[in-house]
Amino acid sequence: MAKGMAARQYDETLDMTPQQQAFVESFLATLEEEERHRASAIQVDFFCDNQTDTNDCARLVDQGIKRASCDLLAAYEIEGRDKPAPGAFTLVVDWAQNPVCVIVTTQVEIAAFDQVSAEFAYREGEGDRSLAQWRETHRRYFEREASQLGISFSPQDLLLLEQFEKVYPR
Repeated sequence: MAKGMAARQYDETLDMTPQQQAFVESFLATLEEEERHRASAIQVDFFCDNQTDTNDCARLVDQGIKRASCDLLAAYEIEGRDKPAPGAFTLVVDWAQNPVCVIVTTQVEIAAFDQVSAEFAYREGEGDRSLAQWRETHRRYFEREASQLGISFSPQDLLLLEQFEKVYPR
């Protein structure tokens, strides 16, 4: 499902938990100097809008099963959030804000909800990984999210589709 709405950029001046900061520092220590500079703009984020789904998604990402996510394009615009871009790093955390793993965005595209492919649904790695299950689960999620944003949701709404790979720990 979609990423949470609490993304923040890694910066020692931000209020990152000591555990998150130590995890990020351990990740950065594995990189060459040029990559380390690029990774210094790491985001901290979680998936979904409830504890069970957030923790399940974090586990699936850590296991390398979940390799994609999406969110309403309108959510980025309404909330003023930065859109993910290829090469961007994210520290995935669970509901309790414990660090789980680091991912790097590999591809970003925009598509209408009703045009999302079975391949993308499979890469999301949730449930039985079918397009039918993806549509049902995500429709409910996007209806909740749209309601919280003060808008309505329709199958023609645009989504930002993000694909990623887990890079730490290996």
